[in-house]
Amino acid sequence: MAVAPIVSKLTQIASAYLDGKLSFDEFESEFIRLTWPVHPIFDELLQELVFNIDAAIVRYHEDILDEQEFRRELAALIRQLQVTVDNEAVTRTHTATMASTTHGPEKVSV
Repeated sequence: MAVAPIVSKLTQIASAYLDGKLSFDEFESEFIRLTWPVHPIFDELLQELVFNIDAAIVRYHEDILDEQEFRRELAALIRQLQVTVDNEAVTRTHTATMASTTHGPEKVSV
């Protein structure tokens, strides 16, 4: 499974939950459906994000976080993901541009 569609869908369901369009239970169900199993399909960054969201869900269920605290933590994790993805896209675009404009050594007559 490609990472970009997962990032997009994860951002979409988190935003829907944070905007009140999904209940906590609906968010959790969608999150589990989207991310299970996480180990073999995600890159390291996305795997870490999924584990952090999962840990926040567990803390919510154990009454360590109330729903507002969970919402704040989820929002911060999604912002971190978006910044990282945006930065990686810029880096990849810059690298591709540099590679396409590099023609190798030019011969110069003296």
